[in-house]
Amino acid sequence: LNNPEATAAAFTEDGWMKTGDMVTPHADGGFRFEGRGGDLLRVGAENVAAADIERVIQPIAGVFEVAVVAKPDELLGDVPVAFVIPAPVVLDRAALAALVISTCREQLADFKVPRDVFFLDEFPRSVLNKVSKKDLRARLVETSRPQS
Repeated sequence: LNNPEATAAAFTEDGWMKTGDMVTPHADGGFRFEGRGGDLLRVGAENVAAADIERVIQPIAGVFEVAVVAKPDELLGDVPVAFVIPAPVVLDRAALAALVISTCREQLADFKVPRDVFFLDEFPRSVLNKVSKKDLRARLVETSRPQS
């Protein structure tokens, strides 16, 4: 609003708005939402969509909700990590974390397997109630700082 430079940057020359959404078009004219461009992780030389990893983790028994974000890595640039809200009946979080990792190893390429699983009781949310992955990434930075 009232920022002509930002408005101009948000549109292509032919008038399409650049939302950052990644979709797969279908023959019937519909689309399948695949994720946001900002949710891409750069693992080594590979682009990885967080949504691809989330689709493997979400159906695991004991997972109520999942969000995958990039954790900075000196060697690979980014590595995936999973934040999980466990289902209310889950008592053994270590076993659930191991199940998440083993399921990902079975179904995904090695570079897509989360390096860590973190548990939260709730996710930080945006005004539209979407998971705030920016806030989750900030939590990673805070927890990886050396203690003084």
